[in-house]
Amino acid sequence: MSVDWLNVSHFRLALHNPISFQVDNDSTKSLQAIVPHAMNISPSGHVLLTLNPGCSSHVGGRDLFVWGRNYEYQLGTSRRANIAVPTALETAEGGRLMLHQRKADVKDLHGKVWKRSVQVQQEAIAGFQNSAVYWKISE
Repeated sequence: MSVDWLNVSHFRLALHNPISFQVDNDSTKSLQAIVPHAMNISPSGHVLLTLNPGCSSHVGGRDLFVWGRNYEYQLGTSRRANIAVPTALETAEGGRLMLHQRKADVKDLHGKVWKRSVQVQQEAIAGFQNSAVYWKISE
């Protein structure tokens, strides 16, 4: 068994079983790996993982998975329990929480339109005992 060590601030995270997400590809009749888009690791011990969708069109958006320490509700599950395995977040309606991209008008800090019809995307970030999702210009 191989163990991959990841140093994060003042503690180490051991990945005994590397994380693997796969989807069934109907055209090839085989499993296809889903590649991570981004992984954020908080110094307080929680992880946010965003997966690239299986297709290049980003239909639906990117899945967001969370796990780790959850002392201050930073995982967004409405519970304080720690989570040992990657878990998909759910919306209030019970569906999968997905990060989206779209075109939008971008405004400056005074509320004036800076540029119209700009490609933006949602990003997730893990901070010290908190997490956030924000819109980022992706052009």
